[in-house]
Order: sequence, then C-alpha cells, then structure tokens
Amino acid sequence: MMAAHKFLDIFSTVKEAIFLLIKHPVLFLPKLLIAIIYGISTLISISLVQQMVIIYTTATGQVDFSILQDFFLSAIFLLILTIVSFFVDLLFSGFYPILVNHALKGRISFSKSFAEFKPRIIPLLLSGIVLWLLITIVSVIEAIILLNFNFSELSLAISFIVTFLFIFLFYFLYPIIVFKQKGILANFLDNFQASLSNKKTVFVYSLIPFSVSIIKFAIAFFTSDSAVLIIFWILVVLTAIVYTVHVVVNQLLFIKTQKKK
Repeated sequence: MMAAHKFLDIFSTVKEAIFLLIKHPVLFLPKLLIAIIYGISTLISISLVQQMVIIYTTATGQVDFSILQDFFLSAIFLLILTIVSFFVDLLFSGFYPILVNHALKGRISFSKSFAEFKPRIIPLLLSGIVLWLLITIVSVIEAIILLNFNFSELSLAISFIVTFLFIFLFYFLYPIIVFKQKGILANFLDNFQASLSNKKTVFVYSLIPFSVSIIKFAIAFFTSDSAVLIIFWILVVLTAIVYTVHVVVNQLLFIKTQKKK
C-alpha cells in the first residue's frame, strides 16, 4: 500500500512537469488527439441536452417525430463515439506513466515504451471496463436527477460533485495498474487507499482538470455563435495542454509518494 505523505508543494511539481514537457513536447500529442475527440463529444452532448429539454417540456403527443429521430440517432452515435474515445483515452492514460518515466531518464522511445506497456494492456482494459460500468451507472443516476429536478442548479451541482469525486477517487489508478501489476480488485483498493491517504494533495490536483472541463462544458452551450465556437476549440486545445501537464504531474506525484514510503 502507498504510504501517506506531507502535502507536496503544488507549484514545484507543476513546474517540474512543464519543464519536462518543454524538453519532450511529443508528450502533448496523445492528449491533443483525445481532446479533439472529446470536444466533438461535448458538442453532441450539449445538442442532446437541448433536444432533451425540448422533448421533456413539450406536451405528450406533440413532439415532432423528426426531433425524436434526430435525438436517438445522435444518442447512438454519441454512445459509440464515447465508448471508443473512452478506451483510446484509457490506453493513452496507461501509456503515459511509462512515457514520463522514459522522459525523466532523458529520452523517449515509443517502441521501447510500448514494449514495456504491452503486458499491461489487458489488465488496463479490464480495469477500464469496471470503471466504464461504474461511470455508466452513475451517469444514469445523474440523468435521472437532472430530469427530476428539471436541470435546476441543485441537480447540476450534484452532477458536478459526483464528477469531481470520480476524478479524486481514481486519481492514481493508471500508474498503479501499470507499475503495481496486481489483480483488478487490488489495483482499485490500492488506488482508493492512495487517494485517501494523500487526500489534500490529490484534492488540489484534481481541481485542475475538473475546472477546465466545467469551463469547456459551459462555453459549449453557446457554440451556436461562430465566435464562441472558435473560443470553444481554442479551449479544447488548452484543455489538451492542461490535461497533459496534469497527467505528467500525476506520474511525478506517484513517484514522490513511492519515495516517501
């Protein structure tokens, strides 16, 4: 199990991550690709939410069939895109700890990194399936809450809190799967123990990707305006940069917690 440690200096770890990324900018590419895919997913999600509000607030029997058809087609496409992007992101996120380790040693070799990563692909995918099921269950509960409360401030706040808790509780999952090489249950338990043992540090670092996601999601509601749409895609690129810094920070923090055992 990972031992608890004193609250680590946020700025020193972030600065270390930024310097490492400046030295190895190729580390930005995987997260940039994923950010673009998620950007498309976000726009589709917002469109579905807007259609859902129309359907939900329209009297029964008065909803245009074409609206329902567009809604279900978009929902199916979003589901497929979300599943594919989730598992691609999962593999990239599992690949990053090894890439960062190689970068710390001075040189990144994708072929050597992948050879080291390959034995962990199956455990990572199995853990990803468990994580996907958990996310799906929670998402359904969130959707029910949002509908029952008519998308009120309270329901949105609950949704955001649940999203943040996921980021917080699963903060160390990827490096633990890659480097601990235990069973699925042991990986999840070690991850929970690590996040809770270092809760102050993990709480602060979890705010970084969460805050960016909230801003991007909020702006997505106004992308019918072309100027806002441009801002949205600029923010998507910035999100990729922030998430790359975050994933490098995640690995650096994992290394520091191991040294403090």
